Amino acid sequence: MRRFSFLLAVCLTLAAARVAYGASPAPSAPPDATAAAVPLADRADLDAVSARLNATKTLKANFTQIDQQGTAQGKFYLSRPGGLRFEYDPPRKLLVVADDHMVVVQEFAGTAGYNARVQDTPLRILLKPNVDLAKDADVTDVHREGNQLYVTAVQTKGYGQGQVTFVFAEPSLDLERWVVTDPVGAQTLVTLSDVKLNQPLDKSLFELPRVTSGIGPPR
Repeated sequence: MRRFSFLLAVCLTLAAARVAYGASPAPSAPPDATAAAVPLADRADLDAVSARLNATKTLKANFTQIDQQGTAQGKFYLSRPGGLRFEYDPPRKLLVVADDHMVVVQEFAGTAGYNARVQDTPLRILLKPNVDLAKDADVTDVHREGNQLYVTAVQTKGYGQGQVTFVFAEPSLDLERWVVTDPVGAQTLVTLSDVKLNQPLDKSLFELPRVTSGIGPPR
C-alpha cells in the first residue's frame, strides 16, 4: 500500500484530484445528485474555481512532496485534456505519465512499473476537458482561511481512495498546494512552485513509457 501512496497523491491532485478538474457522475446517479447537496454559497466559489481551471490548458511547475517516506521533488506537466506527467527527482526515480486512456507508473529506469486504465482512477477527472465542480465533484467542505480558499473532496471507489484538500490563492484562484489523506490516515502534502500556465508543451512529454507488469497497482 505504501508503494502506491504516491499515485494516490497524483490521482487526487490538480492534479488531479477529484475536485481540481471535475468528475464524471456515477452512471447510476441522477445527473444533479451531487449538485443538489452543494450549498449555494459554496456553489458560487466552486463555479469560480471551475472557470479558472477551465481557462488552464497547459501547466508546468516544480513540485515538492512530503509524505511518510520523506521529501521528494520533481516537475509536473499538464496538458488538458488528456496529458499529464510527474517526473520525480532522484532518489525516488518515479515517472507517472497519463493520456486520456491509460496511466503508466514507471518505478525505476527501464521498463519496470505498471499501468492502469484512466477510467479506473481519479485521473479521468483531472484529464477531462470541462469542469463543473458544483455538479460533478464529491465536495465535502469549502471554507476560507485568510487569503486562501480551501476545497475538500473525497474519492470512495477505485484506485486512490481517500480525501484531498486543495488550497487556492485568492483572488487569482491559482492552485498552490494540496493535502491527501489516505484511508488509514497517512497524509501527503504537495506544493507547487514556479508555475507557468498556457505555454506550449512538447507532445513527447505525454508519450506513455513501456511497462511489463500489466494493469493494476503493485500488491
